[in-house]
Amino acid sequence: MNKALQIKEGKKLKWTIIFMFCAYMLLFGYLYFKVNRAIRFTGLEHLWDVVVNRNQFLFGELKFFPLACGIVFALAQYVPEMIQNRIKLSLHLPLKESTIIWNMLGFGYGSLTILFLWIMITLTCYLQSIFPIQIILNIWTTILPWIFAGYMGYGLAAWICMEPSWRRRALNLIIGAAIIPFFFLSNVPGAYQGTLIYCMTLPLYVVGFSFLSVYRFKTGVQDNF
Repeated sequence: MNKALQIKEGKKLKWTIIFMFCAYMLLFGYLYFKVNRAIRFTGLEHLWDVVVNRNQFLFGELKFFPLACGIVFALAQYVPEMIQNRIKLSLHLPLKESTIIWNMLGFGYGSLTILFLWIMITLTCYLQSIFPIQIILNIWTTILPWIFAGYMGYGLAAWICMEPSWRRRALNLIIGAAIIPFFFLSNVPGAYQGTLIYCMTLPLYVVGFSFLSVYRFKTGVQDNF
């Protein structure tokens, strides 16, 4: 039964995963040519000076991409469940509710993780050909909060999508909109070094919110207009 749930989630997300993967490769190609063009016209020494002494960040175009991935994954996964009432059928499967929701969330988080790992591997391999390890680590302390924002966006979007009440959805959306900017406070390399642990743990708290929405759905919570 767990395998059947994973196959179902895979069918829902297959084209979304392919689309976001292709979108990243296009973005990576753009960044590759942008940085190489800068090296060709100004030289590697000047590029190092810009990054190290002027605290300029070369990969700002990546900033909102992980967040977009998280939100798009959640919308593709949970909007059909709510619009077509599939969630009701899923909850009647001969499994614990928590197991069903964990399967759904696990597939979404797992797919995001694979995509984010691919981003980290491709960027790191490219950066190694240009910068020493100290600069690469500095760059990653800037990018990692954006990666964690992707997990946060997925968790919040899943929570909002599975909420049965439109009023509560609006409130949840406001809460999410207030939390997300924390991950995008600065583009300066290494700016999040002291707060990286908070960026890592915040998305973990959001995971359980979806279970609350499902509980409210199962108990028949509705808007009373």
